[in-house]
Amino acid sequence: MKVIIITCLSASLVLQVINQTYSLRNAVMAVIPVIFILAETLNEDEFQSQVTPLISVLFQLNDRGIRAALLQRLDSFTGRLDKNAINSTVFEPMCTGFTDSSGALRELTLKSTIPLIPHLNSVNLEKLGRYLVRLQSDTENSIRTNTVIFISKVRLTSDVHFVVFYLTLLIISFP
Repeated sequence: MKVIIITCLSASLVLQVINQTYSLRNAVMAVIPVIFILAETLNEDEFQSQVTPLISVLFQLNDRGIRAALLQRLDSFTGRLDKNAINSTVFEPMCTGFTDSSGALRELTLKSTIPLIPHLNSVNLEKLGRYLVRLQSDTENSIRTNTVIFISKVRLTSDVHFVVFYLTLLIISFP
């Protein structure tokens, strides 16, 4: 019982300190793994009040390293974020990775988006479809290949409307 109380207290304190120092890149990079370890110990209310705002702020930082670290762990916390947070504060800043000059970050963004699909609203699904059309003509072979793999995975998990919308965009963009 003492361990649980200490862990929750520690998680709360550490997350508060992290929230106050998110502008220091090196500090943020060092504690991102800690955030996710501590987040696993929190109940839903604590997660929503402490971790969700922190993730939203971290995604809005314009730093490739921080964004890559978040993208690598996106599937571990997507299920705990509410749809509103995903659609309003996570997805839009995450999309900058689709147009990043770094091919590795474009590919990581593409691969990390799959867990978000069931949580996206129709406006963000439309934006995603447009990014996918652009990625189909990317200069890097691996990104074009992973776009096709992404679409096949989405087809299996998503509703038909998104797939039809994407195919329509694809047909329109390639006369």
